[in-house]
Amino acid sequence: ADPLVRVQLGAQVALSPFAKHTLNPQWNFEALLRVDAHALDQSELLLEVCQRGSPPRGLGAARVRLGGLLL
Repeated sequence: ADPLVRVQLGAQVALSPFAKHTLNPQWNFEALLRVDAHALDQSELLLEVCQRGSPPRGLGAARVRLGGLLL
């Protein structure tokens, strides 16, 4: 498997590099996304692990509501 992480905040999307030839991937990358402090309560961060392909196949996902997390 060649998985990657897709990070989405609103319309902003960042992709990690593929973790090649592994079933136990680890990522160490940064994604810089702008957060609108005025819309924080409605903001949601989506983290998806996808397998290489066209289109990428989703392997798992987590949604994190940002309201209450940041000051």
